[in-house]
Amino acid sequence: MCMKKLFLPLFALGLFLTPAFAQQDTVVEEIVARVNNSIITRADLRRNKEQTAQDSREMNLTQAQVEEREKNALRDLIDQQLLIQKAADLGISADADLVKRLDDLRKQLKASSMEELQKVAESQGVSWEEFKSNTKNGILTQKVIGSEVGSHIQVTRDEIQKFYEEHKGELSQPERVRLSEILVSNNPNAPKPEPGKESKFQEPTPTQVEAAKAKAEDIHQRLKSGAKFDEIARKESNGSTAEQGGDLGYFKRKDLARELEDKTFVLKTGEYTDPIRTRQGFIILKVSDHIQAGTPTLENVRDQINEQLYSQKVQPALRDFLTKLREDAYIDIKPGYVDAGASPNQSHLVFTSDTGPKTKQVRGKMGVGKKKTVVVVGKDKHDKTTGSTSELGSAKNDVDAKSKAAADKAAAEQAAAAKAKAEAAEKEKISHMSKKEREHYLAQKKKDARKAAKKDKKIGRQEKKESRKEAKQEKKTSPKGKKGAAKPAAQAAPVKQEAAKPAPKPAPSKEEMDKKVAENAAALAAEQEKLSHMSKKDRQRYQAKKRKEMRKKQQEEHKAAKQQGKPVTSTTGSKGKDDTDTGPKKKKSISWF
Repeated sequence: MCMKKLFLPLFALGLFLTPAFAQQDTVVEEIVARVNNSIITRADLRRNKEQTAQDSREMNLTQAQVEEREKNALRDLIDQQLLIQKAADLGISADADLVKRLDDLRKQLKASSMEELQKVAESQGVSWEEFKSNTKNGILTQKVIGSEVGSHIQVTRDEIQKFYEEHKGELSQPERVRLSEILVSNNPNAPKPEPGKESKFQEPTPTQVEAAKAKAEDIHQRLKSGAKFDEIARKESNGSTAEQGGDLGYFKRKDLARELEDKTFVLKTGEYTDPIRTRQGFIILKVSDHIQAGTPTLENVRDQINEQLYSQKVQPALRDFLTKLREDAYIDIKPGYVDAGASPNQSHLVFTSDTGPKTKQVRGKMGVGKKKTVVVVGKDKHDKTTGSTSELGSAKNDVDAKSKAAADKAAAEQAAAAKAKAEAAEKEKISHMSKKEREHYLAQKKKDARKAAKKDKKIGRQEKKESRKEAKQEKKTSPKGKKGAAKPAAQAAPVKQEAAKPAPKPAPSKEEMDKKVAENAAALAAEQEKLSHMSKKDRQRYQAKKRKEMRKKQQEEHKAAKQQGKPVTSTTGSKGKDDTDTGPKKKKSISWF
């Protein structure tokens, strides 16, 4: 007897199909786009194209559908990154769901163990780590969509009723039965076939046939006495569907052998056949659902209509949600590539005339949401425009700006390459560890980060204490700080002399500027790498310490400038709070290409 085969493509596990962190090679990939702190490479786009080609074969996609998916490839990858980052902001985890999903998939593919499932995945050209990453990302995106989009969508009874009345003709269907099986094999001790393979048939002996028949009749009597079909199927059936309670799915007329069709299509829902002799042994079939031909009643298709209406509503709502995520994010696209889902209101990275990448901590719109470190674009409100306004001077400024932009671009690529290389080395190191070693390594790394943060905090307290002590001593020894100090009765007015103007500093060479930009970019990359290994609490403490150090440095500069009689320019916001973060003070926005 030929049974229906259950197959689930390994890649069809979530809304998106490309891993968040691509498999790293020794060669640094070209960066196509940066979404906040994540990157999308040309290799990611290539894998997306390969997946589209595979789907076109398995799902019979039209040429227009294939072209549409290829056109939106970059958009979908950016969507995925935004949803994964949103899951992190919401504190959504997928670890437990990943274990369950992999186990369900193992059962569906009839793999006896996770090692066998790993072999099946690798046989389709995907590494096991990448496969698990794909699966986890699919779970995360589904959870975010469900909580942030799907939970706000409602389908009313009136909408279901209206759809049913307008589409009765389309809902018409042929007669179908849903069957479950209990198979009693002639040779139950024979090895089970491997997933996707058929075992060789061995002719049974008369003794084996009689034993199988007796067991099948005993099971039939137990069913008559009230035993549950699915429970017996799980315990007694020798078929490949035993773990699913014997469920075989739906069949139309002419899908089954004539003998089986005649014995099952006459049964009502819940009824089962007598033991039927087959080549493998004896089989008992149960009709768990019998759908008559024609237009079904509303109650029979209510769930189907509800799902279809929900799908129609969720797509535009999801696109609106993703557009809002874009407007709250910092996305940089390499020239020559297009994000089909871009919003006209989202931020764009541009070149300025500063000297390094500038960062700050910001919240979402209206000042709410979790703080995050971002690259600031544009000039600071205290920056002054320099350079000649003549045509010759303007041309020279343009050339200098382009040269500086090229240098910044090279430095940024160098920093990104260094970070990608470090991430690849770390990932490669972890991939060769056992689960226990990996857990111990990550725990030790986290412990070291906390220890370093604690040490920095202690040093900060000591420096603050010494600073207060020095300020107190300075106040005590200064003339204004002594009580009872009398001023002289008469004092000649000092002659004010004009201070000699310092000679202008020579303009830095291009090599010095390139070196400074590279150092700033490397420092920023190292700072971000350090923050990524800290817990949330340690990261907050570390950033608070950095802000205090920055304020202290500004106060010292302010004090020194005041003592020297120089004009003082405020570097704080309207509320007096410093909004710079952990990078060098003098920075420049950069392109990531």
